[in-house]
Amino acid sequence: MVFYAIVWGYLSNVQPRWKAFHWPLFIQLFPKWLVYLLKLLIHKDNSQKTALGFRPVYRLILSFVFFNIVPLGYFLLALNWLRAEYDGLTIKFVLCSTLPAMAPFGFYRIWLGIIELWPHKFYLPTSARDDSMLPEWLYVEPTYVTPDRWMSKENPSETEKKKDKDIPVIYLGDQNSGCNNIIAACLYIGAGIIAAYMG
Repeated sequence: MVFYAIVWGYLSNVQPRWKAFHWPLFIQLFPKWLVYLLKLLIHKDNSQKTALGFRPVYRLILSFVFFNIVPLGYFLLALNWLRAEYDGLTIKFVLCSTLPAMAPFGFYRIWLGIIELWPHKFYLPTSARDDSMLPEWLYVEPTYVTPDRWMSKENPSETEKKKDKDIPVIYLGDQNSGCNNIIAACLYIGAGIIAAYMG
């Protein structure tokens, strides 16, 4: 569990940039999102979306699932497998007691992979920031840029114009990066499960 705490302490340093749990915007947008969902389900009407959409709501739900519910289930399972008594400090004991704690890195990688595969579902593109972002959200809600934009030779000044050290911008990898993050996640989680099961 100490390793679990260390991992989430590490991830909390990333939180200000990603705004994975953007509770203020979530609370503000959640009632509108519920109305939107009801209208969508009943009338198939999606005209109630805000300019920002419901990206902070989707992002918080995704974050809550992968950073709270899934790790809790994983550790309940892993600790159940590890509850056997050990008679001494062996390599097997060390591996079986530390490798399961690596799985939260996997959950983070899955979260990041999903963000990289479908960034438009969770963040507003930086190119649409000036037209779509409410002024009060400009300095608190991050936008994203992908390699095709920030490495573009055609119009390098577009991203430069959007840069402001006080406005949060997330530089994401491409779809390959998203897939690779999910593969790496499977390795982290798989190693943790195997070690816990063998323990």
